[in-house]
Amino acid sequence: MEVLNGKAVKLNTRLTDTILKQIPKSKNLGRIPDTDIDEVLIYWGRDEVRALHSLGFKTVPPAPLKYNWTGVYTPMAHQKTTAEFLTTHDRCFLLSEQGTGKTCSAAWAADYLMELGEVKRVLIICPIKT
Repeated sequence: MEVLNGKAVKLNTRLTDTILKQIPKSKNLGRIPDTDIDEVLIYWGRDEVRALHSLGFKTVPPAPLKYNWTGVYTPMAHQKTTAEFLTTHDRCFLLSEQGTGKTCSAAWAADYLMELGEVKRVLIICPIKT
């Protein structure tokens, strides 16, 4: 998998038809000579990354979230990465160590998804002192 200019992903696959059906913003670039593998170009957006992930491809989130990091705290790099992970995966566990800012990362991810209109309500479970 190769990321091109931070806007698209080029990958070699035998699942070309499946990808083209499930991801509208994709294009077959043609077959690699002397193989049964195609080169496919895919727009590198959240929905496209989620679709690739559901097809079994190991993917990385589009970088970085176009989000105004709200709140009192300024996010650290690992918190931004965590928020990006949370917004890319429909279901996931957040098992970071104690004191790494999991609650803030989850709140920023939820706020971002609410801004996009993909989420209406969120339940974040954490200790009362947080």
